[in-house]
Order: sequence, then C-alpha cells, then structure tokens
Amino acid sequence: MNDQFYETHAQILALRNAIAFIVQTLPKEQKEVVLRALTILSSVKLMQGIELSSASDITEKTADKMNDAYEDIFKVIISLSTQNVEPEQKQYLQ
Repeated sequence: MNDQFYETHAQILALRNAIAFIVQTLPKEQKEVVLRALTILSSVKLMQGIELSSASDITEKTADKMNDAYEDIFKVIISLSTQNVEPEQKQYLQ
C-alpha cells in the first residue's frame, strides 16, 4: 500500500469538509455567490487541450477519472453546504 495516496485522500476530505462548513455558515447573499463560483469551478476540465504522449503515465482514461473526481468534490462541497443530509460516499481512490 502506498501511504501517500491515503494521506492525500484524508487531506482532501478534511479540506472538503472545512470548505463546506465555512460555506454553510456564510450569510445567504455571500453563500449564493460562493456556491455559484463553486459550480463554475466544478465544470473546469483538467488537462483539457493537452496532448498526452504515449510515454506519459497519464492516459485519456486517467484524465477522465481525474475530471470526474474533480467535479465530484465540488458537488459534494455544494451538497454539504446546502443540506443537512450527508451525501453518499464517493470512492476517490479507485
């Protein structure tokens, strides 16, 4: 097992929860602006327009998984920030 992956995963979850808590406690007007910004950020596609060389460890499938995980983390933050319901757990380390 590679501990750095688990450590990174734990750090991402901690940041996700901290951001969601902060957003949830904002006044309504500020919260709406931040939620719109988070929605825009979630639509960013990582590595878009970059040519992947055949020697690269990153394949198109890997880039798609990165994009899905990137988008999902923002969706979870938005969900945690707007609801009192715990969203389903995502498997970021697949």
